[in-house]
Amino acid sequence: MEGLAGEQYEEFRQQVNSLVVKGQNPTLLRRYILECSNRFEEAPSSGAWQACWKRSAIQFFNDEYISLESVLPGLAEGDLADIDDVIEDIKDLSPLLDSADIPGWAPASHTWWWCLSEGGAYIPDIIAED
Repeated sequence: MEGLAGEQYEEFRQQVNSLVVKGQNPTLLRRYILECSNRFEEAPSSGAWQACWKRSAIQFFNDEYISLESVLPGLAEGDLADIDDVIEDIKDLSPLLDSADIPGWAPASHTWWWCLSEGGAYIPDIIAED
């Protein structure tokens, strides 16, 4: 199965952008972001994989579809920074993730995956070469 490209992708992206700002969707998006943060804070040893997955989903959404700042003005970027601060605080508990649990699709820029594995080791050059 091939993904969308060019004009089809742009049309899909515009549809996502228009839907995310309607009705309760901004509230639900904010709840998703807070759930990610809470999972890291409340149960780092049991929720790290799910929290990292959610953090990556949030980042992909922000990078590929619509700026979170445009949906949640003044809140979203601070929320992401708060999540990243929590990750920084709990990384000393590592390894919370086995390096084998890091999905192959996770880009090196999603440092939270590597920060919480292998005792907090993060080696982007090795990851990027793979």
